[in-house]
Amino acid sequence: MNHTGEIAALSAAFIWAFNGLIVERKTKNIPPLVLNFIRLSIALILVTIITLFDNGSIIEPNITARQWFWMLLSGVLGFTMGDTFLFKSFQTIGARLSTLIYNFYPVVVALISFFLFGETLTSFNILAIVLVISGILLVVNKKPKDSGDYSAYKITLKTLLPVSIAILGQSLGLVTSKYALETLTTMAGTQIRLIGGLFGITAIFAIQNKWNKLNVIRGDRASCIAIAYVGVFATFLAGLLSMIAIKFAPAAVASALMSTTPVLVLPASWITTRQKIYPVEIIGAILALSGITLLI
Repeated sequence: MNHTGEIAALSAAFIWAFNGLIVERKTKNIPPLVLNFIRLSIALILVTIITLFDNGSIIEPNITARQWFWMLLSGVLGFTMGDTFLFKSFQTIGARLSTLIYNFYPVVVALISFFLFGETLTSFNILAIVLVISGILLVVNKKPKDSGDYSAYKITLKTLLPVSIAILGQSLGLVTSKYALETLTTMAGTQIRLIGGLFGITAIFAIQNKWNKLNVIRGDRASCIAIAYVGVFATFLAGLLSMIAIKFAPAAVASALMSTTPVLVLPASWITTRQKIYPVEIIGAILALSGITLLI
């Protein structure tokens, strides 16, 4: 059996685990929109170069208007809306808590598919949703007494809003991209999705007239290196892997495997900064991931 999609999903999750920690620690002084604009630009340049060498043109030929529409919409929803607010969440409540709550998005994918496309929920689906929500609540309600990942962050409805918007954007972006990728190469899909994301962010910059904010990284070597990593690995490479996962595996399977990032981010945070992993975090992550597997 071909497991190309599943392997791609797990590979993307591994890259994203370190991405959250880097964004949290190395880009605190960079506005989320600026971070998103620069890393998407880096990824788009890389995809365009590869497309040029592969096809002799900067954009693959014979892409239909329908494919352009759905992938551009996916980019706006996933990159402009989803990732911008996810980066904001990294800065407001930390990478570990953000990523663990973000684990909720496969459930939202299932719900969107149910309400928009009539995909029915079985008793196992309902049980899965309960398990995922229970696991997330365990993590959110845990407040370590020592200087762990959460002590510097105030957990309120306001600080949880960015990650909630990120979940909605990512879920809608995944569902919309699934349609176009049925007859579109993953490289072309990734490129158009990046264009859509950049278009949305550029529109926000233009409306708010905040182009001067792009100067914030000047002279900040650590932030430039971090953004380069995010652009090359977490955006270009992991983004391409996620499109491969969505194309070759069922949406529920792909999203479930990509959501294993919460499990990976806990040991990653311990390896990089020796942050303590609490038993309740482990239990919450296991509960959430157990629920997600029932959705497959």
